[in-house]
Amino acid sequence: MSEQTVRSISLEILLRMEKSQGFSHILIDEAIRSNYLSKKDEGLLTEIVYGTMDKIMTLDYYLEPFLDQKKIQDWVRMLLRMSVYQMEYLDKVPTYAVINEAVNIAKWKGHKGIASVVNGVLRNIDRKGVPSTIHINDDVKRISTQTSHPLWLVQRWVKQYGFTEMEKMCKANGKHKNIVVRVQLQKISREEAMDELINEGFSLRPSELSRAGIIILEGNIFPTHLFSEGYLTIQDESSMLVGEMLNAKE
Repeated sequence: MSEQTVRSISLEILLRMEKSQGFSHILIDEAIRSNYLSKKDEGLLTEIVYGTMDKIMTLDYYLEPFLDQKKIQDWVRMLLRMSVYQMEYLDKVPTYAVINEAVNIAKWKGHKGIASVVNGVLRNIDRKGVPSTIHINDDVKRISTQTSHPLWLVQRWVKQYGFTEMEKMCKANGKHKNIVVRVQLQKISREEAMDELINEGFSLRPSELSRAGIIILEGNIFPTHLFSEGYLTIQDESSMLVGEMLNAKE
């Protein structure tokens, strides 16, 4: 499958996530299954979707001076966001390829006028570079923009924990997070589940916080029978601890 098609799929997933708050891992899994994506295409799709959503406030800051108060449709803005993400954060993706494919998507989804706007904005960014966040004078607003955290949340954390801890928290949230699965221990032991996944080529390690948790370091958990048949579910480690600490009885 061509990368342009992968990017078209990425755009549709991002729009669905923004409008309906759909779960990203479910939408990505559906796209991988229905489009028979290769491992390479899976990786690009996942990187574009998660990366764009993780950096969305920063990307909007980068785009603002280049849009010049243009009124653009939501899908065009999202296309520009994901394109700038690739230009700024993905070293192995050539800028000219990102721009050309964004223009082609704009022609396919819109018309030549929209394609011209997309081309102009992205080539202007490529030529001038994105604005630096160091010019944001308000320290709290700067951290909010740099780390793509809502300003109200960053302000709350400053009051509760102080500026230094707030900055550490925001930066930690921006680091790559592995998928964590919870083993349904009534159906299978964690050791059995890990052995089966390792045999399928997964790289993983047991959670140090939860006796039911497995951290997926490499591999796509969604097509596996363990996931599809309910032996594993996606769950954050901290969420797993709630049930374990409650220690509920029958």
